[in-house]
Amino acid sequence: MSGERSTPTSEWYEGVKAGMIRNKSGDRYKPASLRDYERNMRLRVLPELGGVQLTDLRRPDLQEFADGLLAARLDPSTIRTTFLPLRASTAAQSRGARLR
Repeated sequence: MSGERSTPTSEWYEGVKAGMIRNKSGDRYKPASLRDYERNMRLRVLPELGGVQLTDLRRPDLQEFADGLLAARLDPSTIRTTFLPLRASTAAQSRGARLR
């Protein structure tokens, strides 16, 4: 990754809220998306993965996270929406989005 520091998941989310990190079209995230991301990040993602560098997240880590959500008896649709901000954050990281 050319020696650059990866963005922690929590910093990515703060950058999205501030409009510093944009979606893949280069636009700010829509208010409805931000509300959904905020709820999922606050309730499930940040308590577990908030300090993890995005580039350190691996498939087994995410599978363990998903397994924990299943063990907590969350509905599969809730688990799917929980992963939306994670997908967006890793996509932004792969596009080179960094907090400035």
